Amino acid sequence: MIEARDGQEAIDLALEHTPDFVILDIGMPKVDGFGVVSALRGMPIFTATPILALTAAGGDLTRRDFEEAGFTAWLPKPIRPAIIRQALVDFTC
Repeated sequence: MIEARDGQEAIDLALEHTPDFVILDIGMPKVDGFGVVSALRGMPIFTATPILALTAAGGDLTRRDFEEAGFTAWLPKPIRPAIIRQALVDFTC
């Protein structure tokens, strides 16, 4: 597992390591999760990569907002590891 401290580092690490999946917190510094997913989806290598949004921001945003932004799924906080594992099974098989 590789962790980024901010959105720009997430983009850089994704380019360096080409992960099988990405879990993004929406509220990252420098570039938020929406900016990261937009950047990654703009690159052919990441068009089919599962990208999961992890966020506590659910009030004004809908599942459709996340899907339209390019996320594969939206996982609301707080989250249990079992939910993340199941999402990875669902979206990487």
